[in-house]
Amino acid sequence: SSPIYNTNLQPYAFDIEMAKQLLAEAGWEDSDNNGILDKVIEGKRIDLRLTYNLNASSEQSRNIGVLLQDNARQAGFDIELEGLEPRVLIGNIRQKNYQIASAGSTIPTTWNPKQRYHTGGDNRTGFGNAETDALIDRIALTMNTEERTAMYKELQKAIYDQYVEIFLFVPQGRTAVHQRFESEPSPVTPGFQVRFFDLVL
Repeated sequence: SSPIYNTNLQPYAFDIEMAKQLLAEAGWEDSDNNGILDKVIEGKRIDLRLTYNLNASSEQSRNIGVLLQDNARQAGFDIELEGLEPRVLIGNIRQKNYQIASAGSTIPTTWNPKQRYHTGGDNRTGFGNAETDALIDRIALTMNTEERTAMYKELQKAIYDQYVEIFLFVPQGRTAVHQRFESEPSPVTPGFQVRFFDLVL
């Protein structure tokens, strides 16, 4: 619903056959017929296995992992599930110490991509280069709405092209507020913050 959203970017296609093709083009094959693709790397044959870090206390996080695991097996590789305490999981993500990890994200009403996607920000995915950094810096300094919107869309395209993150789903819910209160919606779960409620007398 945001005017800065790049509507030209379509959701990534779910395509197991395409995954197999891309892996084959990258030199992965099942040379020992064990059901797992392998490849010689630095003189050693390695099976294609990735570790998925998940929140050990979240059933949803584990269910996503099982689904990813099943899809990966169809494509010819293995994903091992590693349940971690939330504090450890977040620490690993912040330090970029992971192969695959699940995490949640809020979407603020005013999007400032510097913290998430600038190489000088928190940037837990490792995305970015001098060109995208300069684009993010220009967004922050551009007052013209049309110019800034075009730059937002250009940045989204760069993020999209590099498969930086794949957003799997957005929980949908309704928040009802009695008319006795004035309140502002919040991007933070569950969609409101009580301290911002004002009782109308």
